[in-house]
Amino acid sequence: RGRIDIFDAGPVVEADLGGIRTIRERRKLPVVRVREDLPGREEVLLSNNRLDFRACLGPATWMPEEDGVAIDRATARALELAEGDFVSISSLRSESSAVGERAEGGGGR
Repeated sequence: RGRIDIFDAGPVVEADLGGIRTIRERRKLPVVRVREDLPGREEVLLSNNRLDFRACLGPATWMPEEDGVAIDRATARALELAEGDFVSISSLRSESSAVGERAEGGGGR
């Protein structure tokens, strides 16, 4: 039924997955660069796409010439990601993040 058990054997909260903005607007993109830092970038919600799930807040930059994203070294370490791995990204704001807009062809700033 597409459920997520956020309380692990506790009460069940049910919602249509399409009604959860962070899931609906999530983008799965390849990591094309891991940089020492990405100063001045908006923080987004990032997660790996593996069974040993990890998530964190961190900066990401859309790299259109390489059709992927750059993340900083601390985020890569936290998510156990390297260049070539895929990362899921969701904006913390109600409108799409720059990464999401560009990944969908929405243009630059």
